[in-house]
Amino acid sequence: MKGIRTNIDYDVIVGGGSIVGLLAARQIAAAGVSVLVLEDHPEIGIPEKCDGLVGSSALEALGIMPKLSIIQNYINGAILHSPSGKVIEIDASNMGILVVDRSKLDLDVAQAAVRNGAEIRTANPVEQVQDTHSMVRVSCKSGDLYCRFFLDAMGSNSLMVRGQKEGIFQAAKYVIAGDWFQKDRVELFFDNNQTPGFFTWIIPTSERTAKVGAAGKGINSFRTLDRFVHEKGGSILKRVAAPIIVGGPIKNFINGRIIKAGDAARQTKPSTAGGIYSGGIGGILAGDSIAKAVRTGNPRTLEEYEKKWRRIFGREFSSTLRARAVFETLRNKHLSRILDELASSQNTLNLLSSHGDFDFHSAALLKAIGTGTVIKILKTVAAAELSRLRPFARSQS
Repeated sequence: MKGIRTNIDYDVIVGGGSIVGLLAARQIAAAGVSVLVLEDHPEIGIPEKCDGLVGSSALEALGIMPKLSIIQNYINGAILHSPSGKVIEIDASNMGILVVDRSKLDLDVAQAAVRNGAEIRTANPVEQVQDTHSMVRVSCKSGDLYCRFFLDAMGSNSLMVRGQKEGIFQAAKYVIAGDWFQKDRVELFFDNNQTPGFFTWIIPTSERTAKVGAAGKGINSFRTLDRFVHEKGGSILKRVAAPIIVGGPIKNFINGRIIKAGDAARQTKPSTAGGIYSGGIGGILAGDSIAKAVRTGNPRTLEEYEKKWRRIFGREFSSTLRARAVFETLRNKHLSRILDELASSQNTLNLLSSHGDFDFHSAALLKAIGTGTVIKILKTVAAAELSRLRPFARSQS
């Protein structure tokens, strides 16, 4: 029929040239399927919006062997600060935690994808995507392109366009120079007045430089982080605004010939908003399933991607989402009591250190919460919250 497009430009087009989209493109191209990556920015990895905290085992699972130039630091422990000022120190020397330069890491994966046969176009944002049932039309800066399948790996921007802002906090992230942190220790500062529902963090990259950030529900994160850095001292070398996602995965990763992975599918940990591993695995699984769908001509093989991802991460994300729901209700006095109790229990600290897994930490978290005193505190909190809500409930009746 005249006017209807019957030929395609690429088997697959990937929107987003960050690590998730690039890993998917690497897999698709390796299968001999034509794939194009469209990236908004002029350079892959720029600007760097992720702090690059990741487990070495996670990178291995993603098929990434980082060059020494990509590794910025090795982390051996974590320091948690309660609102009351108490400190919890956790030994993480057996977890293989690295700080990587995300810009260089993304560029490394991009080069692997290109070696496999993928094509990348930078400074070429996706403007519109339309599933025509027989193919997908992708409108971008360079014009309209047609493909069999489109992978949305465009991050939080994709969620914002669809109006799905629930579970997204605006974060401020700085690179600072200072002398008040330990080179091999990540630090988390909990304060549900200053950073409600989240925390302030320090990720050292050397003895004198660190990535410092703050996020919370409904706050001006830059103002909060400015106060924090001013109190600690040091110089701000770089400022970046970057949303973080803690709301758990979206309901469906697949909608016809359009597939979502990474931040666009909210595949980031509800606890810390980290997503290199969980999102990266999403990219790999999506890429493999899309390539199979192209080769077999059977779009139903796409379902394997979502089933496999949820089999790996579903229980972990569900557990940490429940823990997050409790955490967001805690006032500082209750949060302090819980963290102070954990700090005073050597058995609990040993448990967190020995059973900790950087990418799957819900088991250790739930065991810590399961200690007798913490359970009593949580019951007290629940009773206090119910008592606080009763007058409001009566006023609405």
